[in-house]
Amino acid sequence: MNLTCKTQYSSFEPGEFTDIKQVNFETAVNVIENFPWNKEREHIVIDLTCPSVSFEYSPESILKLEVYFNNKYVLNFFDGEHLYSKSFTDYKLSYPFIEYFFEHQTIDFTAFKKENIWLQKIA
Repeated sequence: MNLTCKTQYSSFEPGEFTDIKQVNFETAVNVIENFPWNKEREHIVIDLTCPSVSFEYSPESILKLEVYFNNKYVLNFFDGEHLYSKSFTDYKLSYPFIEYFFEHQTIDFTAFKKENIWLQKIA
């Protein structure tokens, strides 16, 4: 199945994305591999709008691979109401979870932590 893929860079405003296109899982991996993770990690503030590659099934079903604390990466899944996260030491470890999202348009909730999003801007 193809999903909407879009990228967000550190210089972007919240909700600003580029390279918006329909991709399959194999193309998604290529987008992730070519994203300038190290460059985008410089001078960042960790929040829900930091540098990322996002995959959308619908506006209520979004999976974002983002830079995270201590040179880690995080997958954030937003279902329109709740936010779930899972961190990784290497972005390649996220591939099985991204592939699952492409196949099922949701995540394996047993592997993710439910986050408190009260007063947070989701974009």
